[in-house]
Amino acid sequence: MRGTIFKIPDSVSAEDVEEVCHTIEGLKPFNSYNIAVSCIHDLDEGHWSDWSEETTGVTLESAPSRPPDVCYNVEKVNKDRPHQLMLMWKTLNAHDANGHILGYEVSYRQKKHPFLSRIVNTTNLKMVFEVTEEELEVAVRAYNSAGGSPYSHIKIDPRLCQTDLQLGKTYRINVYPISYELCGPPKSINANLNGALLGAVRLHIEDVTKDTVSVQWEWQQMEVHTKVLQYRVLLRMGMTQIDSFPVWPDVKQHTFFKLRANTAYSVHLVVETPNDNISSEIIPIKTNDFDFSERIIFTACGILLLILSIGIIFMLYRIV
Repeated sequence: MRGTIFKIPDSVSAEDVEEVCHTIEGLKPFNSYNIAVSCIHDLDEGHWSDWSEETTGVTLESAPSRPPDVCYNVEKVNKDRPHQLMLMWKTLNAHDANGHILGYEVSYRQKKHPFLSRIVNTTNLKMVFEVTEEELEVAVRAYNSAGGSPYSHIKIDPRLCQTDLQLGKTYRINVYPISYELCGPPKSINANLNGALLGAVRLHIEDVTKDTVSVQWEWQQMEVHTKVLQYRVLLRMGMTQIDSFPVWPDVKQHTFFKLRANTAYSVHLVVETPNDNISSEIIPIKTNDFDFSERIIFTACGILLLILSIGIIFMLYRIV
């Protein structure tokens, strides 16, 4: 069954007794509906009959109601070749697609070079073009069997996309969360061509149970002389690696699960570089014999046995 099943909240009256066909309006396109019929002889004194057996009807497709969300990236491959423009877009949700999306129409044109204008149909969610440094206009729309969506229009100036990053120079990158018209506070990070100028430091144990180990670390600004690909937290038992977790600046803790009770492990904070992996911090740890709740139960049982033993000895003493 295609689409989403919608229940019509109110019945539809067809008062013409000679009518054998009735049109129900106001339904959503490309959706399945269950339909049944009931009749009555006299609206004032009669009683409605039982509903007939249900039948399923599927409404036809209509053109998508909104354009796809499009983003782009412009990259200069080398000095002797044109820029590469990469377009990407998201699939429409079922409510906006109004049918099965067959593909996307992508067009771009440059005012000063109209001979480079192109219109391409594709089923992919990404396309790459070669463009000059002149400003261009891009339009993307989705289409199904009933027609095309509105166009998503973007104006792009490749010259503004050349940041000319310099080796050894520090840049500040701000990332803003955006939801429709709302924009949240940014998260910032300093970086250069060697990587982010942040280091994971002060690794320490947060909690230990019989089968889990939780660790925490902190991030601090630092100068990076070697290119750092990423940080990683490892769990080892002897020389055997048990688990591994990549560490990014928005993460400050991690928990390793399903460990053995009363077993020695070691937690490693590893710096990954293009040439080697360096363990910057190592913490030995041993899991517990029992959890806290189990210790309470064992302690309570021990106290109970002690009380019972004292009671039995006292009763034997009185009998003697």
